Amino acid sequence: MRTSPARSTSRSDGPPEPVDASPATKRLVIGTLHPLVLIHLLRHGISMDRADPACPPDPERALTDKGRQRTKDVARGWARLEPMIDGLLVSPYRRAVQTAEVVAGVFAWDSVERRLCDALIPMGEPSAVVGEIARAQLSAPLLVGHAPNLDLVIAFLVGARLPVTALKKAGLATLEVNELAQGGGRLAALYTPSTLRELAER
Repeated sequence: MRTSPARSTSRSDGPPEPVDASPATKRLVIGTLHPLVLIHLLRHGISMDRADPACPPDPERALTDKGRQRTKDVARGWARLEPMIDGLLVSPYRRAVQTAEVVAGVFAWDSVERRLCDALIPMGEPSAVVGEIARAQLSAPLLVGHAPNLDLVIAFLVGARLPVTALKKAGLATLEVNELAQGGGRLAALYTPSTLRELAER
C-alpha cells in the first residue's frame, strides 16, 4: 500500500546551516532499482535538552516522556495510512533507537528486521546512507535518524543541491525512488508531527 501525499510541510525547530547535499562535478549512481522503492524517513522524537546540566554526551541523549508520547501519537496517526515497511535502518544514537522502538511497538513489527546504521548519525554523509539502503536490499525501508542528515539524504535523492525539507522532531517524509542516485527519486509525502497526531485522533 502507498502512503497518501500530505498537504502540509514541516519546519524544523533549528534548521541546519545550508550544506551542499551533492557533489558539484559528477552525478553519483549507487544502485539501480526495479520496481519502485519507497523510502520513509523519520526524525527522532523530543529528547533531553543539551542545555540541561545533567545531559549526557550526544549519542546517549534519551527521549523525554513527552518525546515518547508524541512519537507514539505520530506512529498511531501514520498507521492509519497503512504504510508498507519491510525493514528499519536506525541511527545508533540512543534517542533514535528509542524512537524506532516506540514506532515498532505501535505497528507490532515483531518480525520486521531492525539494523543499526552508522551512516545515519547527525553529520553522516548522504551518499553513505544511500549505500546502506542499497546493501540492505529493502523495497520499503524506514530510516530513523537526525537532522541535518535526513534532510540531506532527501536532497540527495531528489537532486537538490541544498536541503528542501527541515524535518521536525518526529516529522516524517516518504520518497518514491526509481534509482539510488542523485535525483533518482521524488518527494511523495511530507508530514509534520502535528498532522499525524491529529490523524491519530480521528
